[in-house]
Parts: sequence; C-alpha cells; structure tokens
Amino acid sequence: MLHSSLSSGRQWQVLKQALKTQFQVLNPDLMGYGTHTGRYPTPMQLADEAKLLWPLL
Repeated sequence: MLHSSLSSGRQWQVLKQALKTQFQVLNPDLMGYGTHTGRYPTPMQLADEAKLLWPLL
C-alpha cells in the first residue's frame, strides 16, 4: 500500500493489521517521507519512485 503525498506508510496501519493475517502487506515510505530520511540529488518523479519500489513486488 502506498501513502499519499506528504504522508507516510503509517496512514495504512489499521488496514495493514486487518489484512496481515491473510496477506503479506508492505507499506513502504516513499523517498523523503515518513521514516525514510534519504534524499535524492534531483527531484523524484513518479517513474523514479516506481523503479525503487519494483523490487518489493
């Protein structure tokens, strides 16, 4: 589950708890949001975020 802009994966915690007994649920923080403190040298585009998240699938 992906969070919306200016948020974090924490917005999905209640739903994650409900689903985790039947599914593997991932709710990563996107670059620069939530608990992720890393920064890229250039602004991230949606395609860049998708490339980073692809290995999790």
